[in-house]
Amino acid sequence: MWVGARNRVSALDFGEDAEIVIETLVVSAIVFMALKRNYKLNTNLN
Repeated sequence: MWVGARNRVSALDFGEDAEIVIETLVVSAIVFMALKRNYKLNTNLN
């Protein structure tokens, strides 16, 4: 019984970690695209 509960808790922890990793990847991808677009705009202006 305790082993099952512990496995369930670790699975929940892993799920939360995976969510954080995915959110971080999404945010960094959005920031990267925004910086890339700004860089293109700046180089076009110059």
